Amino acid sequence: ATMAMRVRSAHLQTKRTDARRSSTKIARRENLHVHASASSPRGVPPRVVVVGTGLAGLVAALEARRQLEVPHAPEGMQVVVIDKRNKLGGNSGKSSNAINGINVESGDSPELFLKDILKSGKGKCDEALVRKLVDHVPDAVEFLKSCNVHLDKPMITGGHSVPRTYRGVDGEPIGSLIVKAMLHELQRFSQVRIILETSVKELVWEEEDGSEYVVGVKCSGINDVPRYVAGGVPLMDVRAGAVVLASGGFAGSRKNLDTYAPGLGELPSTNNASSSGDALSIVKEAGASIVDVDQVQVHPTGFVDVSDLDAPVKYLAPEAFRGAGGILLNMSLERFANELTTRDELSNAILQQPGKRAYLLVPRHAIIAHHLGAVMDKYVDDGLVIPAMTHEKVAELLGTSVEKMNEIFEDYQQVAAKGVDQFGKTTFPATFDCADEEIYFMEVTPVVHYTMGGVEVDAHARVLDKAGKPINGIFAVGEATGGMHGCNRLAGNALLESLVFGRIAGASAAQYILEGSAREISQT
Repeated sequence: ATMAMRVRSAHLQTKRTDARRSSTKIARRENLHVHASASSPRGVPPRVVVVGTGLAGLVAALEARRQLEVPHAPEGMQVVVIDKRNKLGGNSGKSSNAINGINVESGDSPELFLKDILKSGKGKCDEALVRKLVDHVPDAVEFLKSCNVHLDKPMITGGHSVPRTYRGVDGEPIGSLIVKAMLHELQRFSQVRIILETSVKELVWEEEDGSEYVVGVKCSGINDVPRYVAGGVPLMDVRAGAVVLASGGFAGSRKNLDTYAPGLGELPSTNNASSSGDALSIVKEAGASIVDVDQVQVHPTGFVDVSDLDAPVKYLAPEAFRGAGGILLNMSLERFANELTTRDELSNAILQQPGKRAYLLVPRHAIIAHHLGAVMDKYVDDGLVIPAMTHEKVAELLGTSVEKMNEIFEDYQQVAAKGVDQFGKTTFPATFDCADEEIYFMEVTPVVHYTMGGVEVDAHARVLDKAGKPINGIFAVGEATGGMHGCNRLAGNALLESLVFGRIAGASAAQYILEGSAREISQT
């Protein structure tokens, strides 16, 4: 049998029933100071509409609701969250990766973190957004603690100078952990409504004193008397003083990928068709500025599922497996890249290998040391990872001798001892020097994962027009926006951006309404 056939046969033989865990966390209230330069128009309901229930949307909704809990808030203040999907959490809820902090004990600082992000972005990052992000990291970590979300020890991941990427305690996926905590906190508030299976189609506008304002959204799928009918589909207005777009990116849209990043639509994706870039179409008629839409992240390690080799949607092999010390081999059983370089560089390296795929080998002791056992077991259960094997079993699987495998590991140990290898790798988190060490094995290939471009916003999450001025009444956050990451997003920054700017967006939207209400009262 060929090497590929042996590998795939071994995968299929180890496929078992998936087991899943869940937990609920509790959060407490906290204030967040923001600045806004405009206020909502007169006569508009004191309501914030949030589009999207991923982490960015849920955090924005929570912060907006908290900000509206003030003595002078108008009666009937409400937050409405709308999502076209039939379940909550978006891509955040299935994130198996981690969130970044600032690890002072390892010599980290906001300036070093800023430097790493700007370097990864290759000159295309909006530095004002990046600085806002890193300055709010300590507050974000404290906010998570207040929500009973506690972080494990940090690890190194691609493109970072120091270990600053955190997972949940005992390796629990941090994305689902935070999403559950946000949902639990939202349930504590009245006047919060979540509407699923409902698509936002366009913005509602009104003019006042010569200025135009966004005053709501037009939706389809809400069971109510339609305001009008377009193409036979009932639509209705949901009026609001402010709208927050948190509807995600377009990494699941072949049409948008072909339009903005030709060629990438041919690659598999970690996103399904619901990641279609709705925010882009929503703001198109608003004259909003769109930035960096040609910058699409291809993640280097999507699982090759041997039961469905050509699957257009693939699961992500977590960055943590390489951060823990995994190594990559091509089909000729040769290392070919720095496993901890940035995602774009490593993806390009894999795409240049025969078959455009690689083998990822991770020592069992590294998985244990980083509390990744539960995560790894899940992928073993799903048939995506072959359980830990001896060197002899790995050699047999790959159709080579144990002497050859030991030679590969010994060569790696020698460059690790020197502190640098031929690919520029200077961090070696794990060893392969024990003959009795067991190795986890998986096959990976690059996958479209994340879109760095989107709606342009300022540091207060206000959507900007093509002249760089805020558009009244509309805010945006998360993967729906562009400018933060430039040419490449660092691992752990998606959840961090959603958390930091979700709070900023929600607070900005609420304050925009409160200022409009105060203005209206003063004029009566």
